[in-house]
Amino acid sequence: MTDPLATTVGLPSALDEFTDIAVGITRAQHVIPVSKELFVVVLCGGGETPTWNKLALFNTANKSIDTAETTGLPADAKISGIWQGWTSGSLIAHSGDALWVLNVTNKSIAATQLLTLPDTVGEVQVTSNSVVTLQDRKAEAAGPAIYPFTKEAQEPFVVSVWTPQNGWRDVCNATRGSENLVASRDGTKAAWKVYTNMYAPEEGERGEWFGCGLTSGSTDAVQLTQGAGRVDVASFSFCGDYFLYNANYRDRLDNQCITTHLDLYLLQWKGSEKPAEKPARITTANKHFQTFGFLTNTNNNTFDIWTTPIHGMIQTGEILTVSVASATETKITNTRPMEAPVYASMAFDPSLSVCGYGTDTDATLPRLITFSTAEAQTINSVEVEQPHLNRFADWKMNFVKWTSGDGKEIQGMVYDGPNSDKRDKPLLVHVHGGPAVCMVALKRDCMDCTRYPYRHFLNAGYRVFQPLYRGGMGFGDEFSQANIKKQGLTEPGGDLNDILTGVDHVLKEFGGSAEKVGVFGGSYGGYMTIRALAVTNRFAAGVALYGFVHNRFMSLEGGDFTWENEYLGPHTTWPLPEESQVSDCFNHLGNIKSPMLLMHGAQDDICTPSQSFITYRCLHDRGVPTGLIMYPGEGHGFKKPEHRQDRDRRSLAWFLRYLAP
Repeated sequence: MTDPLATTVGLPSALDEFTDIAVGITRAQHVIPVSKELFVVVLCGGGETPTWNKLALFNTANKSIDTAETTGLPADAKISGIWQGWTSGSLIAHSGDALWVLNVTNKSIAATQLLTLPDTVGEVQVTSNSVVTLQDRKAEAAGPAIYPFTKEAQEPFVVSVWTPQNGWRDVCNATRGSENLVASRDGTKAAWKVYTNMYAPEEGERGEWFGCGLTSGSTDAVQLTQGAGRVDVASFSFCGDYFLYNANYRDRLDNQCITTHLDLYLLQWKGSEKPAEKPARITTANKHFQTFGFLTNTNNNTFDIWTTPIHGMIQTGEILTVSVASATETKITNTRPMEAPVYASMAFDPSLSVCGYGTDTDATLPRLITFSTAEAQTINSVEVEQPHLNRFADWKMNFVKWTSGDGKEIQGMVYDGPNSDKRDKPLLVHVHGGPAVCMVALKRDCMDCTRYPYRHFLNAGYRVFQPLYRGGMGFGDEFSQANIKKQGLTEPGGDLNDILTGVDHVLKEFGGSAEKVGVFGGSYGGYMTIRALAVTNRFAAGVALYGFVHNRFMSLEGGDFTWENEYLGPHTTWPLPEESQVSDCFNHLGNIKSPMLLMHGAQDDICTPSQSFITYRCLHDRGVPTGLIMYPGEGHGFKKPEHRQDRDRRSLAWFLRYLAP
């Protein structure tokens, strides 16, 4: 039997092939029009953080996605961004430390290097006439780190512009914690967000948007939002006169910045004028918008934006027609469904009346969509070729609903691989992280190398259940806030009760033994794995990835106080009150009897590695089968391909040893 704690984990080839991150589902990461008839497609695979991508061409005449004959790019080039170019028939692509001009014909792509980027560049945007970058020029300190940080340590970022005519030009300074650079396509404006806590990642993701003009000399950054609370993504209109972003305007530690859904806001910023003091709120729908952007020009006061709202676990696409009455007043005058949601991004350029995007749904595998912006409707919908699809014949995802202990309806997904009708499979429960995140149901989830893959488990004879327990996003604020002060509780009303009642329902509907149930998950899912093994006897084995066991300790070590303040109570209360410890695992670690494997990134600054070390040492000292895998160079989640495959091999080997089919 394979040893999950061996230096190298060797699985039988029939099982190991499903830990190979190169085997999976191909999707369209970027779809960029070169003309009305020709699109360049960046195909990718290897999971949510793609390990490979390649260039392809889609011609509306033959309606097929064809591999492009590409010259000039390095053989191992990976495209991380792509934009329309500065001359007819060209695009500009970002790969590694360089920008490349792609000259496109109906059958080929010829690349020439445009620019080598300075090693201080963190983020890049390309406009119709310039390259805009966000650079971190703070040198590594030679001496000790000093807390609190000085003002000089807070301002190492610079917004810079490059043009072929004038080279590099610094535009303005930005503070530490700046990210998510966006720029208007006409090259007049840029914006970026700055997190409120510059030195520790917050679960509440509180921050503000800042911006600057790009056409003049150096300038000061302008604060675009005040008290925005949780902020996520943003987009400029083509000419920079409108700035579209999502936020929840819950900026205090005591007003539920984590669990309140984000609405869409529109900020006017006309020409060289100052931006409006307040934005207009577009939506009040109490739902989550995954991505969004402008679909038509904004020269008049009525225009279209595309959105990707999530309803429960289902992602859809909608076009909203927005009418602007004043800087602070807008009205949605029309809502139209799109054929499919936008997976990543859909760039609008008024010089073309078409755009394209990749899509992915619960009912279909990845497709490419070309779209008429003038008529707001799909022109072409083409399936992306799947070379590995024969390996996943008859694999399926099922939706389930059940009633939790307090009468609340809970939903989830059940995934099956070969022999899906078999009723005596062991059940593995995947507890998602967050918990205040959207978990979108996608058909490819059971086949692909996702953040938490299932295919190696399904192929080995397990069934996987993902409960969407209370506390998740997409079901409205009442649901996302329903596990405040109830985390990890088995009593009715607790999120762990949702999971336990869900297990009962799945076993009844799909079959299986209550003695053959395992649990795994990462982050909050790692916490819940530890908690479930500590306070129940329902699980025969577990794998906890970068979890935590003590909330106050995690708050003080990591520096994020939004979590404890929102879910448990004020982090300033001493001595630590009993109600603040009711969800902790620490005092219950001595109850764990089931085998548990722990995995963690050595540089995790969210759920710090000490949390797994504590758990491992407690279990090992008591003789409970356990192990700890600490991955060097990894943070909160594993990105390196070799670590991701090692994770899957060890997880499968652990369950095969302690919960064999």
